[in-house]
Formats: sequence, structure tokens, C-alpha cells
Amino acid sequence: MKTISVKTLCDKCQIKLKQKLIIVKNEKKEFLKNAILLEIKDLEIVKKRKEHNIKILVFLQCAKRRFGIFTKESLSDENQHIKAIVQECLFNSDEEDEIINVLLEEHNLVKKEVNLPVLIKANPVSVDKKGYLQNRHLAMTRYHRFCCATQMKRHVLIIWLLLILLIAASLGTTLGLYFSQTELGPNIVTDLRKWPRVSLGTVLKNQMLGKIQNNTSTTILNAIKAKNPDLKTEDVFIQNIVETKARVYVKSSSIYYVDNSYVDVYFYPDRLTINTHLSNLVLWEKVDQLTPENILTVTKNSNPKLVVSQIIVQNIAPNQASIIATVNNTTYVDNDMVTIYFNTSGKKLLSADLQNVNLGKIENKKPTTILAAVKAKNPNVVIDEVAVDLKSINSRQASIVVKTESSEYIATSSVIVNYALLNMRVGQIKDILFREETGWGEDGIRFSKKNKITQFNNGDIVLPSQNGILSQIDLNSKILKRKSDSFFPTAIIKLQDDVFWGQKYDTVYQYKYVWDDWQERGAIFNDPDYDYGNYSTLTLLQDGTVLATWGKNIYHLSSTGTKVGFINGKYFANDIQNVIQLSNGKIWVQTDEIIYELDLYANSAREIFNIKSNPWIKPSTISAITPLQDGTVLIAGAPLSGNGRAKYDMYVLNAQGSIQNYFTNYDKPFVEHSTITSLIQVQDGTLLALATGEKWRIYQLNTE
Repeated sequence: MKTISVKTLCDKCQIKLKQKLIIVKNEKKEFLKNAILLEIKDLEIVKKRKEHNIKILVFLQCAKRRFGIFTKESLSDENQHIKAIVQECLFNSDEEDEIINVLLEEHNLVKKEVNLPVLIKANPVSVDKKGYLQNRHLAMTRYHRFCCATQMKRHVLIIWLLLILLIAASLGTTLGLYFSQTELGPNIVTDLRKWPRVSLGTVLKNQMLGKIQNNTSTTILNAIKAKNPDLKTEDVFIQNIVETKARVYVKSSSIYYVDNSYVDVYFYPDRLTINTHLSNLVLWEKVDQLTPENILTVTKNSNPKLVVSQIIVQNIAPNQASIIATVNNTTYVDNDMVTIYFNTSGKKLLSADLQNVNLGKIENKKPTTILAAVKAKNPNVVIDEVAVDLKSINSRQASIVVKTESSEYIATSSVIVNYALLNMRVGQIKDILFREETGWGEDGIRFSKKNKITQFNNGDIVLPSQNGILSQIDLNSKILKRKSDSFFPTAIIKLQDDVFWGQKYDTVYQYKYVWDDWQERGAIFNDPDYDYGNYSTLTLLQDGTVLATWGKNIYHLSSTGTKVGFINGKYFANDIQNVIQLSNGKIWVQTDEIIYELDLYANSAREIFNIKSNPWIKPSTISAITPLQDGTVLIAGAPLSGNGRAKYDMYVLNAQGSIQNYFTNYDKPFVEHSTITSLIQVQDGTLLALATGEKWRIYQLNTE
């Protein structure tokens, strides 16, 4: 039995086949070494594949023909005879023997293999018959591609007819009533972790790190990065460190590398950590008198490789002591410290039971959710004896600590666990709060992409408009309180109870805010390089200072308006559209394509996210951004036309700038060419989005 030429398939199906083979390669690479492509004449072999132990790696249908990639071992029995169901349900190819691995080799999926043995002996083929078979193969291929093309044309024609019917029907009252009453379309959710990811070994190729300063995890990781610049170090962690070797694991939160894949690296350190030789931290042998000498003796008995001449004992307590490396010793890192425990109550370290630190996907960061995942991955953990350190929780990891009253574990021990936070509901449209269709008279509100929703520290939520109308958003009554004034600023912040700053054109002004009597108190600061039409923003930082931006320039101002810093526009590719501060204090600057992290002390910025450098991202620009209360960041992408309805692509980033998940929001009746231009999570947790364009809307988005 010979493998069929992949050229039997049409061009479209060949591409599909290649894509499926890439997935198989990532998950079950060993099967591809003996892969064979065959045409299926009876689907009985697919239905009964488990019963007959037939391994089908890929199944696809091209026009009216069906094909499968099988492992050759599964086609024969223990005596190397072709199974009866194989002979009945698969075509025996007479074509030239073209191994499927040729296709795989073209895409660097597997190494080239030797030809498969002929399982069913074919009749000798003369030169004339070979020419006949080649002509027949060419004719069949042309016919096959003609069928695919005809089928595609038929589908296109059907789609055009449906579109014409929909357009005609929309002129009637029935469909018009439907669109007037239907509010929101379905949200399309994509789990990025289901997209093809690569094995860690494809990126971490240089495993010989050479001579390094020491074997601490930080030093090892820095050396790995130096030898493998493309590695995303925030997606890996290091365990099993010994004198000249360590194992690099993929974190559960990674969207780039295959789960649980790992690579061993090798090195020659000048110094070692004490843990390298002191792996047994709980001393079961009784220490009669807690003197440094006795403690070292017992410690050495449990850890024979430990060089006691290079360490000292300090901080002796009834149940524990510190082992510290002496300064200028020749074996261990200076001042490296490890805590050892005298086990008099049968307790153990938490790490003895909690060994699998990769928890996989979890829906939220609630302690109960994290602990449930810990128990699922580590059944031996006595879950009632541990808790989650609330201060340690972020979007990628948390620290599991032992409760003080624990009878199972040593109270001071803890373990850091990793997870992938994938709550696909956060950021999806929940409700439409306000819309332009409600009507505002002749002086209706008009918002542009430069208008941002802002909340003052007293709870007021305000939104300046393009045409001089200041709106106050009342979430309880769902009304907008308006005040018309052509001199209202385009950006507003509140510094004190009666001190407000507003930004208009090239100047920051101070105001006294009374809702019915907005009073300007004079100019605070002016940008000498202002160019009309540039973006401008005002951001109040956690320390009370202010960042004011015009175009690409950032001015750092004190609360009195004095310039205390300046970040030159040379760091930014395009105009700054938004500046946000995360709960951890980091400051992010957003342009239309790139997000930067700002360093106010060095007056510099570095790129942490580029929307065009991610292969999965559809839109070409970023239109809005906001920090969320859980430590993540929500961004909105520029829309794609969506079949008569608004379509918003949304992304959740972690605090390092990596994508956690991606989804698309739809709003059926809303006009096309609209963009989410402002996002904000207000103090009570409500998440708001302003969409502007030919019409505008304010949405409430899901937060859990």
C-alpha cells in the first residue's frame, strides 16, 4: 500500500493539510515519522478506528473524496498482515510512491524518513503504463480541482443571493422592526491558548550556557536569555537546579509555548547556592543541644555534599536556624542563606506535597478558585491547612502559604504557583447605557476619538464632548446631565476639592468646578511645540503629580503646574493617545499601534506591546485602553467592518504586556465605522466604553 501524492488534493486542501500537520507536529510529533496519506472509500474505518486500533492523525474531505493520514503500524496486525478493514475501506494506490514526509520536510516539521515498505505488493508497471497512470493522475487532479472551484463558485453565488434578499427585506417593516428591537449580537470568544503554540525547545535552542557567575535561578535565566534572545523569559521558570544543570519549564500562563514542555540547560558556575548541596531542609535526626557545631553535624549527616567549612549557623531558634555562606568563601554565593527546620512534631514543608506548581487555566483570581486548582493538581495537599497570600495574587501567579495553626506543614513554608487567567466574559458588552438615537435636539452631543470618560475622586463621572458640551454620567438613573459651553476643556482632572485642571489646545487651565458655574482661573502650563490637531491628554498620578501630553511630548508637572520632567517624543512612533497608571504603579503610554512603559526617573520609555507584532491580532490599531482592578489591562482594537453592525476587537493584557485573551464584541443595529475610543473602570467596578463614529454609544461591559 503506497501513500497518495499530496498533489491529488486541491491547493486549498493542501494548505489545510499543512496547517493540520503543524498541530499534529506540536502535539504528537513521534507519529509523523511513519505517516501515510490514503484515500478513504468507506467511512466505516473512521467509525470503528478504536475497535480496530487504527490511528488517524488527520481526516479531511476535498470535494467528494475523503482522505486520512494514518500511522502505518496501525494498518497491519501483529503478523505484519494488512487488517481486513483496511483492505475493505481504503483505496490501494497505484500511483508513484511519494511519502507524506516530503511535505513535512518542506515545512521543517520532521526529518526526512526512508520510504515506507510496500504492505501490498503492486504489479510491475511498464514505462507505457507509468505514462498512462501519470496522465490519468493529471486528469483526475484537474477534475478534482474543477469540482472544488465549481463548489466554491456555487457557495459564492448563494451568499450573493442571500445578501440581495437581506437588502431587499431590510426595506420592509418586518426586518426593520427586528433590527430596532435587537440590541446586542453574540460575542465571539477566542481562547488564545488553543491557537498553535510552539514547543519550548524550538526557541530555547542554545542549551549550553558555558561559564556563569553562579547557579541562582536569576543568573541562569539571564544567561539563557543572552544565548536565546527570542525567548520570552516571563513565560518560563526554573527548577531542579544542580551543580551544572537545571530544567526550564513553561508556565501555565504562557500563550506562546506548549504546556508543560521543558528544556534542560547546562553550565559551569563559579559559585553555588547552598541549596545545591542542602536539599534536605527538614532534619529528622534529633539535635541534643542547639549549638552551631551540633546543628552543622546533623545537617551534614542529612546532606553529605554540604561543605561545612564554608558556612556558619545563625538565628538559632527552638524549631529552626539559618545556614549562611561566609564572605569570600570558595564554594557558595557570599551571604547566601537557607533556613533549616528541626522536626519535632512530624511536620513537613509545603513543597513536599505541592510539587506541581502549574495549575493550568482558571476563571478568576479568587482564593477559593486558586486553592481548588491547587488541590486538583496536587491531591496530597491538605487544603484546609493552607491559604493564598492575598497580596501576592496577580494575573499570572500567587503564593500559597501555610496557616499558622497548621498541624501538617511547617508554618513558614510557602510555594509560588502559576496559572492562566482566562475569564472570557470580562470586557464583553453587557448593556447599552446611552445612545445618540435618543436625541438631543439641534445641539446634540458629538464625541470624537479625543474625548475620554473621566472619574473624579469624589465619584463624579464626566465626559467632555467635541462640540462644547460637558456631560455628567449618572449610572443609577442612567441619564446624562449636560452643560453647554464652547470653552469646556477636552480633558479634565481633579486635583483637590475645588481645584480642577482642563486642557484646551496648547494650554492647561485651572478651574473652579461648580456644576452650574464653571469658572476659569487662568493658565497653568503651555506647550510651545503644540500643533493643532494633535492628541492631548491629562493624567493624574498616584503621587499627586500630573502628566500632560501633546502629540508625542510628555510633560511631568507638579500639583502647582511646575515642570519637573520632560520625555522627548523621540521615544514614540506616533501621537500619544492615552496615558494610564496601573495598580502596581507602572505607567503605560498608548499610541495607535504601540504601548510603552514610562520611566519618569530616567525620562525615557520602552516598548512592551506592539499590536502588529502579534500574529493572532486582526486590527491594525489600538483605539482605547484602561487598567482593570484585578491588575490586568483592557484594550480595544480598531474595528473591522462587520456586516451592518459594529464590531469591536478587545484584548486583555497582563501587567507585563502579554496577551491573556482576545474576543470580539458585536452590536447588531449599530452603524459601521464606529470605534471604541474610551474605556474606564470606575470606583464601584463598573466598566464603561465610549464608541464614537457616525453615531455614538456608551456601553457597560462585563467585569466577571
